[in-house]
Amino acid sequence: MEQDAKLVGEISANGVLTQEKVAQHLPEEWVQEHWGKTRVPLKVYERITRQTFQVFEVPAARVSYGIADAPSTTVQFEGRRMLAPPVAEDRQLTTRGRKVLAVRLPLIAVALGIPLLYILRGSFFWNGWLAALLFSLGGFAVVTDRLVQDWTLGRRQKIRQWRRGMAVYALSAIVVALLAEPRLFEARRYISKGRLDDAQTELQALGEPESPELQAAWTDLHLAHALREQQVHEVAKDALAMKPGSPERAQVDQHLLSLTRQQVLASLGRKDVTSASAVLASAHPVLAQGFPKDIGELTARLYEAEHAACTTDPCRWKTLSVALRAEPTPSREQRLGQARATLVEQLTPRPRPKAATLDWVLHLHKTTALASELADTPYDPQVSVHAKQALTWAREERERIPLIGAEREVAISLLQLTASSHPNILSKTTESVALSCELRDGRCVGAYLAGADKESRVLNNLKRTPVTKELLSRVLGHPVELPAPPQPRGGKPPTQTTWKDGRVTLVARWNGIYLMELRVGEVKP
Repeated sequence: MEQDAKLVGEISANGVLTQEKVAQHLPEEWVQEHWGKTRVPLKVYERITRQTFQVFEVPAARVSYGIADAPSTTVQFEGRRMLAPPVAEDRQLTTRGRKVLAVRLPLIAVALGIPLLYILRGSFFWNGWLAALLFSLGGFAVVTDRLVQDWTLGRRQKIRQWRRGMAVYALSAIVVALLAEPRLFEARRYISKGRLDDAQTELQALGEPESPELQAAWTDLHLAHALREQQVHEVAKDALAMKPGSPERAQVDQHLLSLTRQQVLASLGRKDVTSASAVLASAHPVLAQGFPKDIGELTARLYEAEHAACTTDPCRWKTLSVALRAEPTPSREQRLGQARATLVEQLTPRPRPKAATLDWVLHLHKTTALASELADTPYDPQVSVHAKQALTWAREERERIPLIGAEREVAISLLQLTASSHPNILSKTTESVALSCELRDGRCVGAYLAGADKESRVLNNLKRTPVTKELLSRVLGHPVELPAPPQPRGGKPPTQTTWKDGRVTLVARWNGIYLMELRVGEVKP
């Protein structure tokens, strides 16, 4: 009340305040109409001892307005603060605001959405035309918004001005949009001027290379790029992107062949086999069908260069074999025959000479390594057969040399034993069995075999029997069988058995039927 009304008078009386006393301060019409409503109803046991009547002054204003041809609307503002009435009473302006908002949201979507679509279409459209389009659409949106505002207010004169502005901005947006679009004739113009990057950008914006209307332009672009390019892998990419059998593809293939031959021969002249191989690999998918003889000759020269750098006979034979298969010639066939004869001679078994045992063991190792490398040779069955025969022969020869009595170096070479920290013991541990060789005066005088797993030392179970037999045979120099479990004596099975193999004494320690360890020769565990 204090914010919106002013207290102008206060009338008090002891007992009931009469109408006559109030009428002296208020208009007669108001008293006649409203005084009765202020009276307080009393109950039987109630009475009034004092009454006070306050008079306030409340300012009020009424505003009438009308928009366009609509009927006038009156709005009343009351109180010192002139508070506005509820929105429901202001129908015309509320309706106008809704109309303006309904048009404004689509305009914002158009002004921002269309440039966003151009941005999403690709980098081709990220240029000045996009900025001009954004400006035109923004201007169109602003002018249209102002037109709607004046139209909802009935300002006909301004509406005509805004319409002209809308037409100008709309026309400029259409023109800019047309100019921003990629054009096929523009791409061809770029190709003719040698601006291949610009032409590629234009064509990529037009659509996929598979499109029938774009294939000819893409072919011209790849042709121009390939004939100007000096990198083999780039020319190969252009060739693979073109239609096989077309005249343009034939030009590119011929250029690629010339470029490949030039770079491969130059690399081979510098003895850079890696670079030559990379160049040839890049061109091979394109030239393999159209120029097989040329590619074969370059491939053969590549492997001949590798042959010149080889340091082993298998390497020389393999490179000559690949060179001959790439492009056969009499000279290559003759050189391959010589290399094959050298390998066959090395793989052919020969009687053991009277040379030192160590030299013979090293020869067997060398033969085994060579035969293992050549055993799987699908393109030369003759060499493969010789290699497999040499593997068998070398293994049998090596197994004939006993570990017992062998010199230290021979023992190490026979089983690739590793010297332990003890100077007089050599040890070798397989996955399941451990072998120790005791040395005395530089010779192996005894061997000890036990299970490699500390939790289970059994040597004659299903897992360890084959390994134990193989190691024991190598120790003795000939195939042997493991001893059978001993028969019980006096109701108890013996814990140890002894027997001889030639002059070598063998001792087996048992736990029931389980073989726990083997001692060969003069050895103590």
